[in-house]
Amino acid sequence: MRLVCIRVSAWLCVFWLLAGPIYVSAHGYQVDEQSARRLGDSFSGGAAEARDASTAYYNPAGLIRLKQTEYVTGISLINTQTDFEGGAVTTDGLAVLPVQGNDGGDPDSNIVIPHLYVARPLTENTVFGFSLNVPYATGTDYDRDFVGRYFATESELFGVHINTSVGVAVTERFSMGIGLSLQYLDGSLGNDVNSAGICALAEASGALAALGLPSCAQQGFDTPGTSTDDGSVLVEGDDVGFGVTFGLLYQFNEGSRVGFNYRSDIEHNLDGEAEFRFPAHTQLVLPLADPNLRDRTVDGLLELVTPEALSLSGFHQVNGNWSIQGDVTWTRWSRFQTLTIEPQDGPHIVQPQLWDDTLRFALGTEVRVSEAMSLRAGAARDESPIPDETLNLNFPFEDYRAFSVGMTYRFSDTLAMDVGLQHTLGMEVDITQGTFESDAAILTGTVETDITSFAIGFNLRR
Repeated sequence: MRLVCIRVSAWLCVFWLLAGPIYVSAHGYQVDEQSARRLGDSFSGGAAEARDASTAYYNPAGLIRLKQTEYVTGISLINTQTDFEGGAVTTDGLAVLPVQGNDGGDPDSNIVIPHLYVARPLTENTVFGFSLNVPYATGTDYDRDFVGRYFATESELFGVHINTSVGVAVTERFSMGIGLSLQYLDGSLGNDVNSAGICALAEASGALAALGLPSCAQQGFDTPGTSTDDGSVLVEGDDVGFGVTFGLLYQFNEGSRVGFNYRSDIEHNLDGEAEFRFPAHTQLVLPLADPNLRDRTVDGLLELVTPEALSLSGFHQVNGNWSIQGDVTWTRWSRFQTLTIEPQDGPHIVQPQLWDDTLRFALGTEVRVSEAMSLRAGAARDESPIPDETLNLNFPFEDYRAFSVGMTYRFSDTLAMDVGLQHTLGMEVDITQGTFESDAAILTGTVETDITSFAIGFNLRR
């Protein structure tokens, strides 16, 4: 038997949480909703538009266009509707049995994330920028009787990204920007362990008899597929990493420009703990199948690198009231070919991931309808980095298509409000996950996901 793979599954949960939130998104584990203004045009010109202080995050070279001290702040609400249809099976060693449970109850999530951007001119040709946002934020909570409980039950993720930057005018038309980033991640994840199924496999293989142990029934195990004997795993971890941002902006004239932004990879060594909890009657056989399958807390280290990204954006003012913009962003998700996990008391575990590099395309437009109000809209398409063969319950997505609308209302020369709304077209993914040898269960089903994001922000100039 290869029941040692149960340990791999438990530690792999740390990665799925800290590197991939259950908030379903085709852009890996990143959350785009970092600006109310940008949300309204599907983030279509972030590296080139440079109309407010959020350019400190999207392209620090654009800071040079801001001639006053400016503050941009707001919040984004991300609503994720998730529906699972399907089931799971386990085995008693001889026959295939259904895992008893429901479809997960209501795992939908509503996540609120803040953002703050500051731009302050230092000289005529130098502008300082600061950004504080939350590019990682998610949570989900399946019922304890979920049929997929051996793969996911609950999760929380919170990540803070702080960047200080400076934009410098090199010539009248060309500017450069550079920034230093600090990134903090904190998260937790829970899943159950199929204790009865593991014992049944050990008994069917003859391992119990060879060791002189009583049968599973004699030890007090219920029928595999029930939750009576389930163990549970809760994993937690956090870390701080550092990176850089670099940007370029070229202005053909006041109404046309092109921008480039590079955001570096950030290395994380996530110190984590995994708490294993099991009923007392399971303690005789489970540790023989895998030393981790007993009441204990396991320390470990997960090496995680968030990938670098390159953005190329263009902006053109068609006339005094109408502008258009576009963006292409490449993300190096192919860094996740393998995942290395280092338990404190065991050998390194290498798990294939097979992620692919992705391209995101976005187009947007804005129309000024009055001196006080501007309307905008946009559309985006983002490739999924996960190949079909590694789709799973925590990452059940495909390429996404999103549409956005937004508005800016200027109360005065110094104060404006931005509002954005985006809807991602529903995604439906078929999933087959797990094996009897590694998880003592196999999950088969369909996950449908709808995402709607709303953001409101304020811009203050002094």
